[in-house]
Amino acid sequence: MKPPCERFERVVLGAWGWLNDARTRTEHFNRNGPSGPATWVLTQGRNIPQGAIEVSDGLYICRAYHEGGRQIGKASPRLKKGAAIGYKHDEIDVETYEILLGDMSGLRWVPARGKVNVSSLGHRPVEGGNEDDGSPLYVVQALYKGTVYPGKASEKLDGAYIPYDGTEKNVKEYRVLCYN
Repeated sequence: MKPPCERFERVVLGAWGWLNDARTRTEHFNRNGPSGPATWVLTQGRNIPQGAIEVSDGLYICRAYHEGGRQIGKASPRLKKGAAIGYKHDEIDVETYEILLGDMSGLRWVPARGKVNVSSLGHRPVEGGNEDDGSPLYVVQALYKGTVYPGKASEKLDGAYIPYDGTEKNVKEYRVLCYN
C-alpha cells in the first residue's frame, strides 16, 4: 500500500489532470465540432448538452474522475447534483462531469454477457473511462427493474455495473456501445 501522502498526491494530481484534459476536449469541440461519432464534453450540474446520448427516458451517459480513475455513470436533470457514478458498490453523486455526445448513425449497441470479450464484439467498443490501474472501462447500457441504465463493463468485471439507488448493481446481460 502506498503511503497516504503519495496516494493523496496521485488522486489530487489525477483529478486536476482529468479536469484540465476535459476542459481542453470541450474547448476543441466548441471550436471545431465533433471529431467522430462519440465526443466527451465537460458539463456541470443538471445541464445536459444538446446531442447527449440518451439511453432511456431522461438518462444519459457520463463519466467523472474518482479515486484514480475515470468512472462511467448516469446523468439526468432529475439527479441531485446532475450525475452519479458507481464505484466499489457505491453510487456517488457528482456535480462536475463529462457527458457523452454522439451520432448514433456511427454507433451501435452490441449485446454482451459477463466479462467483456472485446474481440468477440465484432466492433470496437467506446472506451469511456478506466480503473485506477489503467484498465479500460467500456460504455454499456443494462436493463434493471424495467429501466435501461448507463454503466460500465470491462474485461475484469463479471458483468455490467450501473449506479442505482445509492449502490452499484451488477447486471449479467447488457449492451456495449461500439463504433460501426
